[in-house]
Amino acid sequence: MSYEKFRLMMFVLLSLMIGCGGGEEGGRGGEKIQFSFPEGINPDIPILLDKMSAICADRWTIRFEEGDMIYLESKDKALGAILGYSSDGKEREYTLDTSFKIVDKVTAAQVSKIWRQYDDLRKQGKAIKHTEMKGSVRYEPQGRDQRALVLKIEEAGEKVGDVPEFRYKSVYLSERYTMSFFFPKKQNAKALQYKKDIDDLYNLFDKLNWWP
Repeated sequence: MSYEKFRLMMFVLLSLMIGCGGGEEGGRGGEKIQFSFPEGINPDIPILLDKMSAICADRWTIRFEEGDMIYLESKDKALGAILGYSSDGKEREYTLDTSFKIVDKVTAAQVSKIWRQYDDLRKQGKAIKHTEMKGSVRYEPQGRDQRALVLKIEEAGEKVGDVPEFRYKSVYLSERYTMSFFFPKKQNAKALQYKKDIDDLYNLFDKLNWWP
């Protein structure tokens, strides 16, 4: 996931916390999680959540919110290092979390158009007073025209953020935050189990390789 997508992530503040049930065998021997689904939901979404909860066992909390957001968070901290973004790469205990937005299906041509429009608008934005910091841009528009351009850049950036990286059957997923940069301490059984959970979760998906 690009830094730009990380910067654009948006979380829903009000949520119903739903904990993963089950035991050591991927949750299959425990109480089944009950999710609340809106009417007319894509039938592949409940199947996906069921598979994710089976992997989670009792080690993770899963939240399904607003009909299109999936959040996962480890119930315990895992010892290891996180590389990438603003992390210092030092080994410590981390609460692991990730989130996905369920988005519309897109074609490669549509993705190219979304990126091209965003790049074109950002080039126009160079005429506006701005500060660049670790891949992000802070604009200081002057006047109505510049403010309107900044709004267009932000809207185009949101479209980039909604481009899916993964697919499960007919469910397209845009990753809001990634756990793929977590490297567990090799001698720590709990950290290794969490890393296995992460790998198993991502192995559920088909990766969509169309990023420029």
